[in-house]
Amino acid sequence: PQETLAGKGCHEGSFGHLGFTGTSIWIDPILGRAHIILTNGTKKYWYDKAGLNEIRRGIGELVWAK
Repeated sequence: PQETLAGKGCHEGSFGHLGFTGTSIWIDPILGRAHIILTNGTKKYWYDKAGLNEIRRGIGELVWAK
């Protein structure tokens, strides 16, 4: 789980889904938390998802740490 796009701090039972435009949903049933990212990353990140994935992980780390 520490290398997942959900971000550090989620548990092994966490699950989610990624959308082509950068949308993401992650659920951690152990923490009882979830987060959804609604974005249109195709304009800036369509050719290289590294920046988008950094954003996904960063938001996840904030959510799981609370």
